[in-house]
Amino acid sequence: MPVDVILALGLSTGVIGFACLRGSRPEVLGALIVALNIAIDLVVREWAGQWNFSAFSGRRFVSDLVELGLLLSLALHANRVWPIFSAAAQLVAVAGSLAVWSSAEGMQVAYWAVTQLPLFGQLAALALGTFFHLRRQAVVGPYRDWRLAYSIQP
Repeated sequence: MPVDVILALGLSTGVIGFACLRGSRPEVLGALIVALNIAIDLVVREWAGQWNFSAFSGRRFVSDLVELGLLLSLALHANRVWPIFSAAAQLVAVAGSLAVWSSAEGMQVAYWAVTQLPLFGQLAALALGTFFHLRRQAVVGPYRDWRLAYSIQP
């Protein structure tokens, strides 16, 4: 496995672990959404081989589209701001895939950038969101995880 993939997986594991261990339900759900997409990508890479960004990948697009839907749902229901940024980063990946699908050849670097770099925006949003959640809890005490209209709590 290339060094850049190992570093990205290490960073992802650290942020996802931090969110799962220290965050509340929205942070855990956000971490699980990101982790699921990473796991699917790794399984498909093992099964179908390394993806080289030389052509549009329908598999990658569908996976990114599902993640976008889940993150948008989280952004609409959670009583947090950070999921909006995470969903926006994922929207960049989906839009980038659509742009490559409709464009000419020679877009490998751009395709890589718009489909792979949003993960780091999502990880930053998740890490900062979990940090600010912990800080807010320390200052004001417990507060609702979900918006009132969608409250899951008793």
